[in-house]
Formats: sequence, C-alpha cells, structure tokens
Amino acid sequence: MPVLIINGDKDLQVDEGNAEMLQRASPKAQLVVLKDMNHAELITSCEAVAAGRVMLGNPNFFFH
Repeated sequence: MPVLIINGDKDLQVDEGNAEMLQRASPKAQLVVLKDMNHAELITSCEAVAAGRVMLGNPNFFFH
C-alpha cells in the first residue's frame, strides 16, 4: 500500500528526523517536506481553512 508522509521543515512537534524514520519503516512511503511549514492538524471545513491559512504558514505558530 502506498504511503504519503507530509512534514513541514519548521514543524515543532514532528521533526524531519522522525518523518524520515517513518519513511524508512514503510518500504513504499514517500516523504514530502514542505518549506517554511509548521505542524498542521486535519482541517475539515472551508471556514477553518480560510481562517488557518495565516497560522499554517507561520513557522512560529504552535498547536496545543
């Protein structure tokens, strides 16, 4: 089964080393690292996406 791992290079919760470890654990995994992106949680509504655009691109934003 193919696996896509998406990580931000400014992620304060899951650093690139952990994302790379996940990739190595799954032979078919592909890792995509987004430049200047922090950790983002799953967003399910259009309003949340619109409100979150500023914070998701902010490398200093920390999800609690």
